[in-house]
Amino acid sequence: MTAQRSPILGYNHQVVHLGWHFHVQTEDSGPQKAHIFTHLFHNGSILASKKLVYDPASAPEFVKDLMQAQHKAVMRELKRGAHDEHIKKLLGEPPDASGGFEISTTESNPAIPIPSEPPHTPSPLPDSGTSLEWKPVLSTPPLPFSSVSLPPIPPPMSSR
Repeated sequence: MTAQRSPILGYNHQVVHLGWHFHVQTEDSGPQKAHIFTHLFHNGSILASKKLVYDPASAPEFVKDLMQAQHKAVMRELKRGAHDEHIKKLLGEPPDASGGFEISTTESNPAIPIPSEPPHTPSPLPDSGTSLEWKPVLSTPPLPFSSVSLPPIPPPMSSR
């Protein structure tokens, strides 16, 4: 029996696009589920998600490369305006018509340079068991984060 690895640490970026603040997050579900998700957030709501299914036997470095490639791809899509129509449908007209794009990393995240154009060679994808899809996940405007009520968090269970 082979040892199962933990999920690989993901990537997070704060982005200002069209005057709105977004958060882009990429995470690995681990080999037990073998999915990589990248979410585009605004005010705590997921506006869109990209999912990559990979071979659970993939080496950790290969999965990390897939995560970086997907994270960069979503950042480039956002910068190029690929999601502008969906964003405007959900959020209305942008507060900043100039369409500026700014990126900052979080402290828990190593800086991943986001090139304006993809590299000359595409990132490798496994030959089998790999699929990639991008889909909007909200069809109505997101609720303001402050209006979302969450259930209380139960106390930790004792180890007795």
